[in-house]
Amino acid sequence: MTLRELRLKSGEIWRQLQKEGEMVITSNGKPVAVLSKLYCVITIISCRINRFCAIGTN
Repeated sequence: MTLRELRLKSGEIWRQLQKEGEMVITSNGKPVAVLSKLYCVITIISCRINRFCAIGTN
């Protein structure tokens, strides 16, 4: 999805993001950002913290 599409169709993109979970934002055909549902980020961070804590207890 382009930056322009994000600006002009934000409601439609929000609904699509809820289904897909992650979308790549492009500018001039080049990827510039990833739009992601927050719970995905929290889950990833939680997994990394758990792994770090497990390594520290050995």
